[in-house]
Amino acid sequence: MNALHLGAVAIFLGLCFSAAAQGQSADDGALLDIVKRSELIMKAESRDGDRGAVVAAHAVASTAPPDLTSDRAKALGQIVSATHNLAATSLPSNDLSEGAVVRVFVTSSILEASLAQVRGDLFKFSREYPNVAAKAFVSLRGLRPGDRTIGDTMKALSPIVRSLRERDAEDPVPIPLEVNLDPVHFRDLNVGELAPVVIIEYPDGSRARAKGIVLPTVVHERHLGGTDDQGLLGPPVEIAERSLLDEIESRIGELDGPALQAKARERFWGRMATPEADLPATTIWRERKLSLAFQLQQDVRSSSGDVLVPAGQVFNPLEAMPFNRLMVVFNPERAGEIETVDRIIQLSGYARHQVRLIATHFSVAGGVQGGEEAQAQLEDHFKMRVFRLDGQLIERFNVSSTPTSIRADNQAHLMIVTEFPNVKAGAVPE
Repeated sequence: MNALHLGAVAIFLGLCFSAAAQGQSADDGALLDIVKRSELIMKAESRDGDRGAVVAAHAVASTAPPDLTSDRAKALGQIVSATHNLAATSLPSNDLSEGAVVRVFVTSSILEASLAQVRGDLFKFSREYPNVAAKAFVSLRGLRPGDRTIGDTMKALSPIVRSLRERDAEDPVPIPLEVNLDPVHFRDLNVGELAPVVIIEYPDGSRARAKGIVLPTVVHERHLGGTDDQGLLGPPVEIAERSLLDEIESRIGELDGPALQAKARERFWGRMATPEADLPATTIWRERKLSLAFQLQQDVRSSSGDVLVPAGQVFNPLEAMPFNRLMVVFNPERAGEIETVDRIIQLSGYARHQVRLIATHFSVAGGVQGGEEAQAQLEDHFKMRVFRLDGQLIERFNVSSTPTSIRADNQAHLMIVTEFPNVKAGAVPE
C-alpha cells in the first residue's frame, strides 16, 4: 500500500474506530513511568479493559466513567496540570550499553552556572577519554520553591534550556547533554541535601562520585586512579527543591478520593445525558449514498522531500480498505426505537460482532446510578456494547434522524446511510 493509501486509510479509520484510552499504573514501582507519562494520565478519561474497539474515534465517546481510584495518578495530574509537553522533563534512561552515563545533580540557584561548566568540561572529557561517556544529564530534584506545577518550573527553566540548545546548534557538545527533572535518581543514588554532585555510572556496574564540583573529567580521572567515592571536593550548597516524589505523596494526602470519584462520575453521566444534537424521529424510510472520496490539498512528500502524490489527486479510502461494519444510531428513550434496532440487526445480514450500536444519550433520571443502570439495561438487551453518539459522526455521515444505520457498499466504494421509521409503523423493509 503506498503512502497515499496509508494516509487516507488512517483518516478513514480515525472516523470509524478507536481503542479505548488505557490508564497508566500508579503504584510505587511505576512512579518513574508516571512522571514520564503524566500527560497521558491527565488526558485518559476511560478504560476499556478487554472490551475491544470503540466505534468512531472522535465520533463515539466511550461510556465507561473515568477511573479515579488511583489517588496517586490524580495527584500527579494536579501537579502537572499546567504543563504542555513533558519531553524536556523525561527521566534519563539507565541503558549503559553505549557507554558511561554522567549525571550532575544541582539545585536551581546554580543550574545555569553548572550547565556552562559541565558543557565546557564535556569537550575536555571527550577529547581526553574518547568513547567513554555516552550521554550526560544535569538534573533538578523537583519543583522550584513556590512553584505548584511542573509547568511553572519548566517556564522558568525554558530560557536556560533554549540557550543551551542554541549553543549546541553552533558548537555541538560531543557528549549529548540534557536538562531534566529526575527525582528518582536523586533518591536511588542517595544524593542527599547538598549539591552539586557528580555521579558517573559505568557499563561494568561501577560508579564514581564526588560532591561540590561539576567537572566529570576530574571524577573520571580519580576513578581511573582507584578512587570511586571521592567525598567533598568543593563548596556545596543546600538543595532548595523538594523531591517531586515527596510532592506527589503530600498531594495525595490532600485529596479526598471518594469525593473526587463521585464528582467525576456525576460530570461524566451529566455529559452522557445530553445529546450532541436534537435528532428527530425518522418519519419515512430513506436511503442515501455517501462518498468518502477527498481531494488532496497539498503534495504528499517523502522524508527526503520527493513528491509521492501530487496535490489535486482524488482518493477514496474504501478503495484501499473495505468497511465491514454496521453502525446503528438510535435514541434509547424514544418509544419503539429499541425494537426497530432489533429488527435492523435481524435483517441486516451482519454478524453481531460486526454491529456497533450508538445511542444519542443515556438517561440519568436517577442520577449516576440511573445512568449506569440505563447503559447496563441497553447492553443487557442487545448483548453487546452501546456507545454514545458524538457530533463528528453526525456531521461526517450527515445523520439527521433516528434510527439510522451506516454501512458500506464496498463494490461501489460508497457509504450507505439508511433512515428507518419506527417498527410500530411497519416501515422497516424486509
